[in-house]
Amino acid sequence: MSLVRDYLYTEPVFVDVDTTVAESGKKMVEANIGAVIVKNGDGKPVGIFTERDFLYAVTKDGKPESTTMKEWATGVVISINKEASIEKGLEKMLDKGIRRLLVVDDDDNAVGFLTMKDLTEALYEEVQELR
Repeated sequence: MSLVRDYLYTEPVFVDVDTTVAESGKKMVEANIGAVIVKNGDGKPVGIFTERDFLYAVTKDGKPESTTMKEWATGVVISINKEASIEKGLEKMLDKGIRRLLVVDDDDNAVGFLTMKDLTEALYEEVQELR
C-alpha cells in the first residue's frame, strides 16, 4: 500500500499572514507552484492560498499590492499525516472537495502538499502493478 509521503510535493513555500496577494502570487510563479502555505507568527499553518484564490483576489478586490493573506487565505486547514495511506488522502480530498491537501509530520509541522496530480500518478502506478 502506498503512503502519502511517497507522493507528496516536499518543497512547500510559506508566507506570513501579513504577506500581500501580489507577493504571494510572485512567490508561486517563482517556485512554479499552485499554492502557498500561510502561517501565523508561531509558524503554524493557518491557511492555504491557491492560484484560484489569487485570481479571485485580483479580480474581485483589485488591490493585490495592499490586500494581505489575512483577508484571502483559506482559513480552514485540512491536513493528513505523511504516514497515512494514499487511499486515505484520496478519500479526504474527495470528501472535502479539495484539490490540495496539506501534509504534516507527527508534530503537525507542514512538510508538503498532496495534490490531485500526485494522486493520479499514484493510481497510475497501482494500475501498472496489476498488469
